[in-house]
Amino acid sequence: MLIPPGIEPHDWEPTVNDLQKMHEADLIVINGIGFESWADDIDTVNSDVVIVDTSKGISLIIDDDALRKDTNHFDRSTGDPHIWLNPVKAKTQVQNIVDALISIDPENEKFYRQNAQSYQDKLDALDSKIRTELSSCNKDFIAFHNAFSYFAVEYGLNQHSIVNSNEPNIGPTLKTLETVINLAQTFDIDVVFTEETVDTRTSQVIANEIGARVLVLSPIETISDDSDYFLKMENNLSNLKEALCN
Repeated sequence: MLIPPGIEPHDWEPTVNDLQKMHEADLIVINGIGFESWADDIDTVNSDVVIVDTSKGISLIIDDDALRKDTNHFDRSTGDPHIWLNPVKAKTQVQNIVDALISIDPENEKFYRQNAQSYQDKLDALDSKIRTELSSCNKDFIAFHNAFSYFAVEYGLNQHSIVNSNEPNIGPTLKTLETVINLAQTFDIDVVFTEETVDTRTSQVIANEIGARVLVLSPIETISDDSDYFLKMENNLSNLKEALCN
């Protein structure tokens, strides 16, 4: 894994050691959609490597101001990259990975397909659980940054965010804070979400203003050694239920 556990991927840049790993690799897996700004330079390190863009075949959510006049020819790197937060789209990512593995190692096709199917079955179960447990809950929530667009669309929710950026370390303006506070009051929101890798004070300021609590809603951009995707998604679901279903 190129990006170490616990490291914020928005800030990560490859070291000399990482470049050596890429030089020796047969296959490099990326999320795509501009999430890995360093990926454009991989060809200069290893022109023979297979680069797996796991966003292939996934319809993107694009900000209105990022669209060109011809909406059929927009730059995919301007899209929301957080596709993995939607288990349905994560299944496509898994399929893109397994197809690439089989292309460079066809002798182990059965092994790759079995593992992929097992993982996709777990994603199906997670998807079903989310649909069931959030179906009768309120719909509006305040995320720290707008990472949950695909999740919200999939499950009929309305995402409001404090930071409208793929760079969550860029703080909001006072006008943005006022807007979010007004939204929270309009929709009677009593939980404001933060993330595990950002300063919680911004979310706490809003929460104090409206008498709300602060909980974590993880964009799962980093994973520690003692956690994984499914544990993080289960924690997100639990906190969303606490925010929306009470």
